[in-house]
Amino acid sequence: MSLVKTIGVVVYRRTPKGPLFLLLHHRGPYWNFPKGRVEAGEAGKELMTAFRELREETAIPRDAVSLQPRFRATYRYRFRGHDALGKPELVTKLAVFYLGELTRDAPVAVSHEHLGFAWVDAEEAKVLLYYPGGKKILAAVVTCFSPRSPQVPAVSRSSSRSAVRRRGARRRLPSGHVADSAVPRYTARV
Repeated sequence: MSLVKTIGVVVYRRTPKGPLFLLLHHRGPYWNFPKGRVEAGEAGKELMTAFRELREETAIPRDAVSLQPRFRATYRYRFRGHDALGKPELVTKLAVFYLGELTRDAPVAVSHEHLGFAWVDAEEAKVLLYYPGGKKILAAVVTCFSPRSPQVPAVSRSSSRSAVRRRGARRRLPSGHVADSAVPRYTARV
């Protein structure tokens, strides 16, 4: 049995209605936070991996994100995979996430691994996140936004759902929602 470690950043940005979270669309119904595998030379340097993956998958630079110092959340799962020789084996995957606030405008450009991205509120993120582990990470993040949490400066949670735009589709924003023209809600890789 082998262990595969992936590391990522849950990126959020503040809005008057509450935080919006960056999700990447991989394929079909699979949405998740930016993350990726540890590469050679990154052992024991989780933040190096997290920011490299963020840059590779979204083009967001390190200096545009401010990490929340006391947040680190993980989940594990197992799946059937293959070793280097192609022999079937049980693989344990450990996913580690940090929480970071987008502190300045930074255009998102998704990598070839993704179909697009969306900035969504916590309610919509809960619906879009495909795997239970991602939902667990989201729950930990949402807890940080509670006024009683000492981890993250208080940000009000929004009960309205954010608009998600797919290729070529236009949707009306929910009543009372103001579009943010600086950062698109969803952009598809062309």
